[in-house]
Amino acid sequence: MQNKTKLTFTNPNPNKPHLTGQAYITFLNTNGGINKFGLQLTSNAITKNGLFGGGTLTTLLNPTNRVCNANGLPMPNGYGHASQILWACVNGLPQQAINNGKLVKLPKHGLAPITTVPTNTNKVVPLAHIQHIHRASGSCILRNTATTATATPNNMVLALLNGSKSLKATAKNITLGVPMAKLVALA
Repeated sequence: MQNKTKLTFTNPNPNKPHLTGQAYITFLNTNGGINKFGLQLTSNAITKNGLFGGGTLTTLLNPTNRVCNANGLPMPNGYGHASQILWACVNGLPQQAINNGKLVKLPKHGLAPITTVPTNTNKVVPLAHIQHIHRASGSCILRNTATTATATPNNMVLALLNGSKSLKATAKNITLGVPMAKLVALA
């Protein structure tokens, strides 16, 4: 009889965040790759202080009125690449990123994100969709995973698994080691 347990990955080393990257890459490679999994927020992600507990990830959710380095165009609604990626991790891709069920090529400056703050952790966003929005900025969900890394600037999945983009314990980095998301097998 087959085991019907749904595969999940939650940060196994919250007190050693520099180990999480290799652990999650090994998990994905062992279990079929990014197309088989999605990202789901944990209960730590939705708090009375807003999304991500008021930590360093919270500040990324706000528009910054930046200009895209790749083409000089204003970022959609002022949201930079990191903001667009983080919002995609929360809500999925905006509708203009998908045409008849297929992912479409994104402009270098990305797309305006869906900025709805969820009230529960039920939504699962496919990792393939999150990788798609990462690519618009030249980043990847499989980067910045070395055990010597001190930050995850181009990998929002790893940042959510660790609770922070920075892997350095500081007074401002109040959510480091508090997993904000987990990987779950897609149905």
